[in-house]
Amino acid sequence: INKLTTGDLESGLKILEPYVDSQYKDWWPLHYYLACTYMENKDYDNAKFYFNKVVDAVPDSEIGTKAKNYIVEIETL
Repeated sequence: INKLTTGDLESGLKILEPYVDSQYKDWWPLHYYLACTYMENKDYDNAKFYFNKVVDAVPDSEIGTKAKNYIVEIETL
């Protein structure tokens, strides 16, 4: 997460991506951080994929609403 917040997106992705196939695969914060990083990198397909995972996990939460809004934003690009 520190890599992402300091702008080192590529290093952050290299650290986080392996967790997608681990015991943390259903942990929505992982998907949210990945989605935001992909969005920042303009990789909208992956961003949308991971935002959808967040919505599936926590649809009625504040973060689920944020993820839905990002999906709408991506779809309008």
